[in-house]
Amino acid sequence: MPAPPETTQNHSTPTRQDKTVRDLSAKVEELQTEIDSLRRENAELRRADGEHGELEEAQRSERHESDRAEQALWASEKQLRALIAASAQVLYRMSPDWREVQELQGGEFLADTIEPNRNWLQEYIHPDDQPWVCEVIRRAIQTGTVFKLEHRVLRADGTLGWTAFRAVPVHNADGEIVEWFGAARDITERKRAEEDLIISERNLAASQAIAHVGSYSWDLEKNLLTWSDELYRILGLAPQEILPTSDTYTACIHPDDRDEAIRKIRSAVDDGFPEFNEHRIVRPDGTVRFVQVRSRVCREERGKPKLIQGVVQDITERKQTEEALRESEKKLQTLFQLLPVGISVLDEHRKVLDVNPILGDILDLSCDELLHGAYENRRYIRPDGTEMPAAEFPSSRVITEQTAIRNVDIGVEKEDGSTIWTNVSAVPLPFSDWRMLLTTSNITERKRTEEALRRRTDDLVRRSRELEATRDEANMYLDIMTHDVRNANNVSSIYADLLVELLAGDQWLYARRLRDAVQRSSEILQNVATIRRLQTETGRLVPVNLDAVIREEIGNFPGASIRYQDSQVEVPADNLLPVIFTNLIGNAVKFGEPDVEITIRVVEQDEGVLVSVEDTGPGVPDEIKERLFHRFERGRAHGRGEGLGLYICRTLVTRYGGKVWVEDRVAGRPEEGAAFKFTLPVADCSRLRGTGSRAERS
Repeated sequence: MPAPPETTQNHSTPTRQDKTVRDLSAKVEELQTEIDSLRRENAELRRADGEHGELEEAQRSERHESDRAEQALWASEKQLRALIAASAQVLYRMSPDWREVQELQGGEFLADTIEPNRNWLQEYIHPDDQPWVCEVIRRAIQTGTVFKLEHRVLRADGTLGWTAFRAVPVHNADGEIVEWFGAARDITERKRAEEDLIISERNLAASQAIAHVGSYSWDLEKNLLTWSDELYRILGLAPQEILPTSDTYTACIHPDDRDEAIRKIRSAVDDGFPEFNEHRIVRPDGTVRFVQVRSRVCREERGKPKLIQGVVQDITERKQTEEALRESEKKLQTLFQLLPVGISVLDEHRKVLDVNPILGDILDLSCDELLHGAYENRRYIRPDGTEMPAAEFPSSRVITEQTAIRNVDIGVEKEDGSTIWTNVSAVPLPFSDWRMLLTTSNITERKRTEEALRRRTDDLVRRSRELEATRDEANMYLDIMTHDVRNANNVSSIYADLLVELLAGDQWLYARRLRDAVQRSSEILQNVATIRRLQTETGRLVPVNLDAVIREEIGNFPGASIRYQDSQVEVPADNLLPVIFTNLIGNAVKFGEPDVEITIRVVEQDEGVLVSVEDTGPGVPDEIKERLFHRFERGRAHGRGEGLGLYICRTLVTRYGGKVWVEDRVAGRPEEGAAFKFTLPVADCSRLRGTGSRAERS
């Protein structure tokens, strides 16, 4: 059966059966040569018989000899076939052009063919192998030479297998190929073994690449060294880039490590112990890598070393990790020593295993004293001054509660009777020897400060209570005075009104001034009451309908000429919001001329509303506009009023989240009136839908 030429170039060891087939094939060629020679002699004799009648007797004798030779040849061929059948699984005969198989004895490997079969290629050869098998056969027919192949076939049981075969051309007397004779055998198991070996080698190479492990073998008798592909890569070389020798590897070792590495190799050879060595190598590009070498020496029966086998692992990453770990441990130890808090490490029995110097400074003990348990002789105190039992120590609670215990204040009473106050936290550790970590801070100064603060707080509370009592007493006197003065003012106002109606001339003027004085006294009492409410009422702000407040206050001045364009908006305020409009409208009425006109505007802006109360009365001089809203500051009527109304307005506007100021009604012309303006935020979801209306009071 034909097979791909490249598959015959394998490196497997020839079997005894392979040798037998080759020997038999050679024997077939020798017999074929002898048959061809006898057939040529017979043909010559037959031609001579036709030309020379007188030699008939001689021809009969020769013919007899020829027949005898052919019988002997037939017997030899039969014997040869029997030998081939005994040594090969398949025997076959093919036509000269290989178009049909004339006979095939497949044994149990291939299906037998008794009759000539022209579909042998499709029935026996794997489809993927058919094209190149045909090409090999075509070249063999052209050259008329023996050829052999290995390829896949469909076996008698229907499964896929492999076969190795050899085909020999059979020539006639004229040298023409009259048929092909061949023998084949089943090599399926060998092919599977080869495939398993290839897979195993690939897996080994992949494993070495993943683990950065290369291998080598050194035949000491032949001084023959072999490296795996991964070992080449570890050394910074391409696989098979150079011929591996002991000197080649030695040259790769870092100069500072070379002598020690060579000494260990020689020691392994001399002593017979496995070699374990770690050293640096230098790659061709100058890169330095760390490797670990493990080797073993194989010896002859007489003990002479004959082979060294070993592995070389790239451990650069591990070395870098170890170095980083050492550096990290160094930093950790430095932090352990320098942290500004006391640190101690305890085992499961609460025995101190390690401490930093700061802890000794805090507890006024040396590190050696702490490690030997000197702290156990001291008395520990709760924050309330009672003694703290050991079961309440954070170190004890960590073990029983199996969780971190944080920020426990503990007083430590020293031998001299003084107390050190500490704040201790304990954290469990996931180590078999180190079970917990304690941090200790010195909070003695903090405790002293807290104690001083507590005493100060107690003193302030006491004073606050005294002030509240004094304020309550003052308010009581103020309430009595306000009540009595208000009653007196009411009576005085009645009599003043009567006098104004009854008197005339200078007496009428005096009576009117008396009535105005009584009214100012009542206003003072009202402002004082308002200021008290500002100081005592601190309730939360709620949405208030600004339009309703303005309309109600306009109604309180029935004789005034007030223009107002309503705006349906709510602002955050309380029940003191009307006081703002009472003061601003009242001031305009009080200080304006009899025909003064007042305009109230509400303009909605992005961040709230702008409210303006404008009048046509005497304006406010520029020099006092900035301080007009300060307490006891009088504006347009010096010597009249106590200067509290505008101060109250500013206080309320500020409470509601706005600001207040005064401008000229007509810019640059203060004599034409003033415009008192203030802003207020808009309450959330407070804009009311509806149409505006115009309100005027005259």
